Amino acid sequence: IGPGVTRFALGDQVFGLSRKLGAHAELVVVGERDAVAHKPEALSFAEAASLPFGATTMLDFYRRAALAPGEQVLVNGASGAVGVAAVQIAVAEGASVTAVCSAANAALVRSLGAQRVIDYAHEDFAGEGPRYDVIVDAVGTAPFARASRALRPGGRLLAVLADLPAMLAAPFQSLGGKRVIAGPVTEREADALRIGELAAGGALRPVIDRRYALAEIVEAHRRVDSGRKRGSVVLTVVD
Repeated sequence: IGPGVTRFALGDQVFGLSRKLGAHAELVVVGERDAVAHKPEALSFAEAASLPFGATTMLDFYRRAALAPGEQVLVNGASGAVGVAAVQIAVAEGASVTAVCSAANAALVRSLGAQRVIDYAHEDFAGEGPRYDVIVDAVGTAPFARASRALRPGGRLLAVLADLPAMLAAPFQSLGGKRVIAGPVTEREADALRIGELAAGGALRPVIDRRYALAEIVEAHRRVDSGRKRGSVVLTVVD
């Protein structure tokens, strides 16, 4: 890819992330240092394609939060594309994970490494209960006013799904050393390589809700918009 770049050879199988907006397409041009890496041999293309969005997001957020081994992490919205990556990467980094999801998805998040599961329909994680070093809000229902009650001193709220006002307010929100981390994610070549390593070693498992042909794009968007998917929805280009 480009003069003097020899990381990839013709015929290599690769996967990666492109956040270019516009349309779904069969082909995309990426830069020679974009977030692209060799696809783990054990994964299908659909499985590999399901990983980068959530995993890249959480690698960046955990890096900004300086997640450390032994910390207590709560993932709010643990069964979505970002949530399943948040659980698995935190476990891989040596953290202890509590997952917040529906009862129907409890077995899934436990299989991904969550040590404790909270059914949001019957228990408020911000009530009288354990306190956490890091709270990942992957669904936008845990603003700082709510999440801060469940954070330890020095704790960090990772506002993954934050609107523009929340992003602008994040640097100014703090209480007892607690802080909010929000804003756009930076995609790095090193992150694509890390995702490949984690997946090849079994620490990052693909979770695919459903697969759709490109001609079924409307149905695919409806499934995503329902808010009930588990993991990722994958589009497959069919001849």
